[in-house]
Amino acid sequence: MINKIALRETMLSLELDKLHTVEANYQEFLQQARVDNTDGYDDDELSHALESSDMAALLDQSIHEYQEKIDRLKAIDFSPRTQVEPGAVVKFKNRHFVISVATNQFECTGESYMGISADAPVYAALQGLEAGDTFDLNGKEVKIQAVY
Repeated sequence: MINKIALRETMLSLELDKLHTVEANYQEFLQQARVDNTDGYDDDELSHALESSDMAALLDQSIHEYQEKIDRLKAIDFSPRTQVEPGAVVKFKNRHFVISVATNQFECTGESYMGISADAPVYAALQGLEAGDTFDLNGKEVKIQAVY
């Protein structure tokens, strides 16, 4: 049986690590975006500061996106499921997918998982299905092996 508490904690930890990395990079680019005007500055220094400012703005957007993913993970009920819905783990093609937020492949308790957002097209094909049901994935019929 899948330990969904450990699964949720692993996903939260991975997303928090990503958030902290982006926040640190954001702070670094903010510092580089400041121009010391005490001795004057040249065009090259100003150009680098503007580039750093642009990067900080992009990272700021990423910070908000990671925070939204973390908030969604915290709000999802990960209790056992029999149908595909947010909080379910679905096994098909011998792989485990967590219906929650989009993630890269990750490991938890010796198994490999990948997060699928409820906004993803594949979720629309899976929604409401149960173990043994089939769905169309890129023109091929795929059988759901299990829903947890």
